[in-house]
Amino acid sequence: MQTNTIKLKDNRTLSFAQYGDSKGKPVFLFHGLHSSKLEGVIVSKKMEQNHIRLIVFDRAGIGRSSYHDRRTLFDTVDDTLALAEHLGIEKFSVIGTSSGAKYALACAYKIPDKLEKVFCLSSGVPTEFVNDDMPKSSRIALKVLQRFPSLIKPLFWLSYARLAKKDKDADIFLGNIIYPLDALDKNFLFNNSDIKEPFLRQCQESYAQGVRGNAYDARFDILKKAWGFDAKDIKFPHIEFYHGSKDLGCPLSMTREFVKEIDGAVLHEVDGEGHLTTVFAVVDEVLNKIC
Repeated sequence: MQTNTIKLKDNRTLSFAQYGDSKGKPVFLFHGLHSSKLEGVIVSKKMEQNHIRLIVFDRAGIGRSSYHDRRTLFDTVDDTLALAEHLGIEKFSVIGTSSGAKYALACAYKIPDKLEKVFCLSSGVPTEFVNDDMPKSSRIALKVLQRFPSLIKPLFWLSYARLAKKDKDADIFLGNIIYPLDALDKNFLFNNSDIKEPFLRQCQESYAQGVRGNAYDARFDILKKAWGFDAKDIKFPHIEFYHGSKDLGCPLSMTREFVKEIDGAVLHEVDGEGHLTTVFAVVDEVLNKIC
């Protein structure tokens, strides 16, 4: 892993990491909520084996990247372009995991000419697609936060940020992050130390500056019409979704309806896998398609 920073045109700092083969096919990975540029650590060996140059950057206010108030999804697309130019990359593929998938789709909407392929793994979807397959507790929390968005920041401080820097609170911290997920995901994380440890570090890193970055990022997952574009307006022919049948973070039925909105997009339904386990179950297949 190589970590570094660049200064953007507005004088913000963008922190990023590179994994795998420095001369391989370039891929930008958009990390999930509560995550960071360290998300690439878990799959770094696979990147090297498949000759992939994986680039992951901390979004504004997350990890070591400067906070950017009132940012949009398209501001993150602009940051992607700035980093690609800095690294001398003309065209690239993008992967979005969980909440990060919306940034991959924003790239497909805004800069299709720069992209080779787009993959969305365990993708979140706009809140307009929420249905009764989402656990009742998650739906109630979503409605409360939509009505009172000022609660997002204190809730994220209470549930995540105040726990992130204390290893003695690690299990509580991780438990809060994966609380909405299926038991399959919870057992997978807590019973695999080689997964749990780097997963913990990537989540702790996301709160290195406190709560603002993740709390702002979450607004795109909570508030209605927050993405700034409609899926039906995406005109890019190489978009593939992989989604587990046991995903409770974003139930499969919601993703099915969302993917119908994107002309030509392909949905691969991964039977018996959850929100976390799907990513690990399909990563080899995705890398083979990029290669």
